[in-house]
Amino acid sequence: MSGLVLSLKAEEKFLVNGALLINGSKRSQIRIGGDDVNVLRLSDAMHPREITTPVRRVYYAAQIYLSGDANPEDITCDILDGLRALETVFENTPMLEQIQKAKKAVIAGRFYSLICSLRPLLVLEAELLNVELPSICKDEKNDILLPKRRSALHSKAAAFEATPPPMPSKSTPVQSAARARTDRPVLSLMEKTG
Repeated sequence: MSGLVLSLKAEEKFLVNGALLINGSKRSQIRIGGDDVNVLRLSDAMHPREITTPVRRVYYAAQIYLSGDANPEDITCDILDGLRALETVFENTPMLEQIQKAKKAVIAGRFYSLICSLRPLLVLEAELLNVELPSICKDEKNDILLPKRRSALHSKAAAFEATPPPMPSKSTPVQSAARARTDRPVLSLMEKTG
């Protein structure tokens, strides 16, 4: 049997198709077998006041769908538009892989997979924009929770930044402008969030 497997802490709260459920007094694992079931752990839910950046906007749109407050026809278009914008910002960077993975999840209708794909980018985005981390990236002691893939993603980003930009070639002004934009992903992201 395939499907989503959630490992839950004792007394952890989560939504299944908009209904609030609470795990028992012990850690447990549940398997969700159907494709038409939406699950959102409240520990993965971002507060609306924290939606201040492009990655968070896409994450929150998926969260709204998983909580049962939107239907897929209304929200999928917004999410795909947001992911396309992020693809242009992170073009030619190692982070593009995460965004493309998120895009595939949306197209397949797997919104929980989408938020799992975007989660490593939340910490990186906060560092790039010099903004406070969202609460879902912190534990009870306010320590940063690092996603499992974050260190590898951060290493790829550091290697990308250390690589010298390609030598200019004979190209059209449009190609030169596009190259200049991708050579400085931090600046591009800040320009887009304005």
